[in-house]
Amino acid sequence: MNDRRESPEASPTTEGPDIGKKKSSISRRNFLRISVIAIGSVLVACQKLFKTPEPTKAQPTTTVEPTATLTPTSPVEITPLPQSFQSIRLNLEYLLTEGAKIASGDANLAPDPVLVAPEQQKGANPDQLNPIDFTTKAFHLTNIDFLEPLHVLKYAIAQGVRMGTSGGVTHFQSGGEDSRAFAGLAIFRGILDGGTNGEHTVQEGYPRGLVIRKGSGLSIVGRASNGGDIVIAFEEYINRSGHEFSPRMRLAVVPPREFRNISQRFMLKANYDPQDTPDKITYDSTTLEINSIDYEMINLIKVDAGVVWVERYADPNSETGYSFHPEPVVPYPPDELLVSLGISKDQALSFAQGLEYKVIESKFDLGNPRCMMVWAKVGNGKPILVARYWPDRHEWDWHPQTFHEILNHKGRTLGVNIDNSVDMNRDAQLIVDNFNMIIPGYFSWGWIRRNGPDVNTIDLAAADNWVDFAQENGMRVSNGNPLVYNVNLPDWFTQGKFTDEELKNILIEHIKAVVNYFKGKVSVLRPIFWTQKWRL
Repeated sequence: MNDRRESPEASPTTEGPDIGKKKSSISRRNFLRISVIAIGSVLVACQKLFKTPEPTKAQPTTTVEPTATLTPTSPVEITPLPQSFQSIRLNLEYLLTEGAKIASGDANLAPDPVLVAPEQQKGANPDQLNPIDFTTKAFHLTNIDFLEPLHVLKYAIAQGVRMGTSGGVTHFQSGGEDSRAFAGLAIFRGILDGGTNGEHTVQEGYPRGLVIRKGSGLSIVGRASNGGDIVIAFEEYINRSGHEFSPRMRLAVVPPREFRNISQRFMLKANYDPQDTPDKITYDSTTLEINSIDYEMINLIKVDAGVVWVERYADPNSETGYSFHPEPVVPYPPDELLVSLGISKDQALSFAQGLEYKVIESKFDLGNPRCMMVWAKVGNGKPILVARYWPDRHEWDWHPQTFHEILNHKGRTLGVNIDNSVDMNRDAQLIVDNFNMIIPGYFSWGWIRRNGPDVNTIDLAAADNWVDFAQENGMRVSNGNPLVYNVNLPDWFTQGKFTDEELKNILIEHIKAVVNYFKGKVSVLRPIFWTQKWRL
């Protein structure tokens, strides 16, 4: 992930970073990481050394409680929840400090599963995973680094989902110890239960084009401290890749008017008025002040959220005519690529945010998520960057627009003939950028059947290498003479004394061998061309 920052004065959705503040904020973050570790360790040590002994008594086994009532048999003592919740400033200092508490082991949020309300809502933890395992699976993390602010924030958000909090607040209580992490933090979570058509496409924010679905969960994390965008965490219960953990959680950043649209259509239990009470959420008789998030964290969250959402791709083999895209989040163009276009690294984020993004469907590769492209343009100008999805790598790749992408979008094909004058290592980029089809000459009889009439001696290695090259680079493969042609034939064939039956068997074996080997890989196999000399 690129380490990007923007100034607090800038509009969260339109303007870029303040250069003078960027350098200081980056060094401050590194300094904070080191300072928090040291200070946290000292505080914990002092607390243990000078703490007055108290009589042993039962302590709650959890530090996070939903507003719902637990089962009567639960031994957990619930502190009465207030009717209003104060906001907390979610900045780098706060998150690093709370992360250090958890990392120390003294303030972990219950290593055992937390008891939930008797009627679990969607998103409750059916497998009773511990807090760390649930967070890593839900947010698709390899592990949790409690010295990374985003990881700490995701850890806190995930606990309400893990417990099944619905239509209320997940409130982090101190449990009688001031050292407990996130003490006082409140996050509202609700199940999207309104709406008529079941879907809402987010027109503004990050990622653009995000689809919010009825029946999913949504948590209100906080609002930009300059009075701007609102950070939400949304859940998906669609298994896009076939092996995803459910729910799949992601962050998003939306302007207040967009969040109002979402809340009015889907969050029937929550009331939000961006004009009169832009910093509060009310539900039933409870008021929640939305947490404040400073510009550094907003910036990190935007980059994590991605720039564009690609919901689905055309799939003729599906009953609905489409399939859900396995990786809908398209990341920001990398800084290195923007720098290569003449953009300074300090302005890379603001430049990327100012681009116009358009999701484009290729006329080729339908039924494959690779058929979707994202074009990035400066205003109404021509695309300068293109993002393509690579299924084998499970990632989106940004690069300057090429003639290849234009051909695919227009549904046109332009091929290049491949013979022994073409070197794959030397000419690969030239071929990929300017063509969307290759025509390998290595299918000819003179090459693949040069070893003799025995079909077992057929040599398809060179042709296979070029077919693999085409598939790896999103190109089609065509050929004009892969089966039978009247030129470039081996001597054993032209000079052989074959009977009609022998010649017929040679041709049938050859055709079967080539077609079966390249079935599904080669776009065009020309019909067999019979000359008068070789008629049967």
